[in-house]
Amino acid sequence: MRATLGVIAETRAWSHDGGLYVSASFGRIVDELAKRFERLVLTLPVACSPPERAGDYRLRADNVEIVPQPFYGSSLAAESLAGFCGLIGMCVDVPISSSSAACFRSPAFFI
Repeated sequence: MRATLGVIAETRAWSHDGGLYVSASFGRIVDELAKRFERLVLTLPVACSPPERAGDYRLRADNVEIVPQPFYGSSLAAESLAGFCGLIGMCVDVPISSSSAACFRSPAFFI
């Protein structure tokens, strides 16, 4: 399928030694979803440090793009703003509920 999937996640990730690590269950889901789309754009908070747990999963898919988000103090704060800077080439603050597929120049789906 020639489409983009956008995933806005509250879970955190760790960038370390050239890889991106997330919880094992979430990472396997992201890698499987990436097989079904031309591009998967993942927005989540990213810490530049080794993963917290030895069992964290290193993402393997090469079509996953990361849009780092700040660390929010609550789920409500995270949901109030989806920062798509870099995702559509300009800084636009878009509520999650009104995200537009037109921004991606191909069919887009959001989770």
